[in-house]
Amino acid sequence: MKSGKIALHLSIVLTAVISFFIYVFIIDPSLHHHYQQIAWQNNYLFLRYYLAFAGGPGEYIALFISQFFFSKLLGSAIIAFAGYLISFFIFKTVSLNTGKLNIHFLMIPLLQIIVVTLMFDYRFHFAVIFNLTIVSGLLYACSVIGIKFRKVISYQTLIAGLIIYYVSGGMYFLIFMLSSLLLLFEKPDRKLVVNAVLIIIESLLVPLIAFHFVFLSSLNSSFFRATPDVATMLRYSRPPVFYVALAAIPAVILLVRSFELIPVKRNDKIAVSKKKTSEIKEKTKSRLTETALLIPGIQIIILLFVSGFVLFYEYKPEQKARIKIDYYASRQEWDKVLSEIEKTGSYDRMVNFQYNRALMNQGRLLDKIFNYEQLLGSLGLFVDKPFNSEVALPCSDLYFDLGNIDESQRYAFESQTLMTNSPRVLKRLILNCLIMNKPEAANTYINVLAANPLENKWVQKYRKLIDNPNLAASDQLVAAKRDEMSKTEGMIGTPPVKLLDQLEKNPKNKAAFEYLIAFDLLEHDLHSLTDDFKFIEQLNYQKLPVALEEAIILFKSQGKTSGILNTVKVSESTTERFREFAKLTSASKGDRERAKLATAAFKNTYWYYVLFLSPKVTNLKLETRPVDANY
Repeated sequence: MKSGKIALHLSIVLTAVISFFIYVFIIDPSLHHHYQQIAWQNNYLFLRYYLAFAGGPGEYIALFISQFFFSKLLGSAIIAFAGYLISFFIFKTVSLNTGKLNIHFLMIPLLQIIVVTLMFDYRFHFAVIFNLTIVSGLLYACSVIGIKFRKVISYQTLIAGLIIYYVSGGMYFLIFMLSSLLLLFEKPDRKLVVNAVLIIIESLLVPLIAFHFVFLSSLNSSFFRATPDVATMLRYSRPPVFYVALAAIPAVILLVRSFELIPVKRNDKIAVSKKKTSEIKEKTKSRLTETALLIPGIQIIILLFVSGFVLFYEYKPEQKARIKIDYYASRQEWDKVLSEIEKTGSYDRMVNFQYNRALMNQGRLLDKIFNYEQLLGSLGLFVDKPFNSEVALPCSDLYFDLGNIDESQRYAFESQTLMTNSPRVLKRLILNCLIMNKPEAANTYINVLAANPLENKWVQKYRKLIDNPNLAASDQLVAAKRDEMSKTEGMIGTPPVKLLDQLEKNPKNKAAFEYLIAFDLLEHDLHSLTDDFKFIEQLNYQKLPVALEEAIILFKSQGKTSGILNTVKVSESTTERFREFAKLTSASKGDRERAKLATAAFKNTYWYYVLFLSPKVTNLKLETRPVDANY
């Protein structure tokens, strides 16, 4: 028995170690930190919000812990340890409440595998794991107290239930009470009946009283609140594995308890000699030893199989790549953004958007834009049409890159209504206020950000700029954006109008020029291209960008060019490539699919885009959900 328990504990430790390496090398908790924009603050107002509802204190503590997910190693260690604690507490609880060890104890380390599975979703909240840890810990504590004092009424369970309801919320309260009820079922007696009735009564009364007299919440939330209430685009979808996780603790207890209640068959009529009894005892002892040695091997095989199954079916490299693209874009690590984009397969509008943005920031947009399929045309340049909650912050970042600070600030305000304490949003608001020379507003936002302990270094740097306007004027980023900044037509202005307004003020704004020309090309707008081409004279290009050359020679071949475009000389290499492309399309004799296959080698050209990929040709429409379109 003892050796079996040691083996089981070792398997829990082994699972924790395996989980840690999965978190570090496959999942990466720093991406959860980035995507969820985790923001804990050390002020009373922030704490008071979480003290005002059942489940708030647990979410507050979980948020404090999860802010350390900014470090991949530290975050992985925290999650692996939390998973270990859940399994360890359930193991100890079941051990205290059962008389024998059997193979069904193998279910316990699987709790850690469920935790790993949950973490594959980057919208999953650590608060769920934290609350399950509290539930398992208090189950163990109540079992220890119950065995030590052996009272008829399990006061410790009733008190712990009240604590869990306030700290963790209704769902975890019900999980705790159900698990406590299952642990009672050993043999029918007065103690079981009394405690079972009290647990059932408390399970019903506490949420009802909380709903009617204590907290401002819905009846459903009073009973079943399980995840934090966050911004729309960050809400966890609650897949089936989530409900498996919630049911796992009572399910393990039920399974182990069920096998404990199976009666052992005996035949009292058979008399056994003392010698034979001794032999049986020796054989039984030998078999128990063999079983204790066999258990770890079986556990390792099962755990490895389940781990492999989880990795195969739950790990989604493309989803992770998309999160990393946004992560690197927020840090302006454009080479890494482009590297991650290569790992994606199917078309994705936000990936398209970040690809264009990365090239724009590198000054290569008009050379490389068609290396990624622009299936939505200009909707891959600007994602604010149709507007939804998910694109508010990316739009703010794009307009900041372009130097359109007014629009950047407008979208930053939209983001802040959804994510009040997000460090990314607050930093954008502060920088924009500095650029627009609004130090009082910048000071308001930086005071909010200063309550986040992880942002102290950034706050100290930019508080100096807020306090000293002359220092702000000499800052390279602030000065550059002030040069690019201009008043636009506001919300009714189209993207070209906004870009033209910026170029009128600062003709050397290369980012605005390349985005404007890219917009013209993607819209097949030759007239606008001819008008906008004049700004190229201020930008000192060493040679004409490839996409422009391809567009000009295409329009020339159709006899559509006029004015300045007629004077542009296209390189010999581009001319030769166009001849080859035209030859292949002509040979297809009007068969569109045949021409598309024949010119596949030219899929990174403007010509291929115009003929085969442009939404003006394919009639591809952007799919929207009603909640997004009407946000």
